[in-house]
Amino acid sequence: MCDFNLENAKRKAGKDEIENFRKELEVISQKRRDEERENAEKVCSEFFSTKEYEDKETYGYGVCCEIYDLCGISGWTIFLIILIVLLILAGAGAAFWFFYLKRKLGGREKNGEDSLSEESSDYDISVEDTY
Repeated sequence: MCDFNLENAKRKAGKDEIENFRKELEVISQKRRDEERENAEKVCSEFFSTKEYEDKETYGYGVCCEIYDLCGISGWTIFLIILIVLLILAGAGAAFWFFYLKRKLGGREKNGEDSLSEESSDYDISVEDTY
């Protein structure tokens, strides 16, 4: 199998060389493929901190990003983004209910008033009852 190390990752490579690496991965056993991926993860983590990572024509970029897909947003990052958006929407909904709908209802609950609240609630007293 091809020796993938940091120095090898920094050099320029053509698309055909990267495709040859992909074909070599297809014919080896799953155990060997897993070992190659573990090795690639170590090398790619070092490769991402170099200036050659920005060049899409390097061998490391082709192996790390195109073959092993180690350059994208992880699933946990996407999950956290969705969770934060949902929490913001829930907070906005709670604020809307508290500041707008509660005021529109007059600050009182319309249903479920008990006997104590009836005694202390405002009643209209007609003029006829005062005489």
